Amino acid sequence: PVLEPHELGRLKAAVLPSARALRNVATLTVRENLTLPDLASLTARGRLDLPRERALARELVGRFGVQPAEPERMLEKLSGGNQQKVSVAK
Repeated sequence: PVLEPHELGRLKAAVLPSARALRNVATLTVRENLTLPDLASLTARGRLDLPRERALARELVGRFGVQPAEPERMLEKLSGGNQQKVSVAK
């Protein structure tokens, strides 16, 4: 059965974009993709706290089982399944 958006929200389910839709961020690293939505919390006085960003990316890669576990790898180099893991981890 096809679920309506409000039903997906109630179930706490996510809709993932196809691999084609991920291409717009595929030229960034896994780290950059993971932290892009949360840059404000990683920034102080207009400067990115790179050590905190790297630590957050490592933690998310481990928690979501992204393989290979290399946050500096380009997203486009990951399999489609691992690209989706990065999308979910965001």
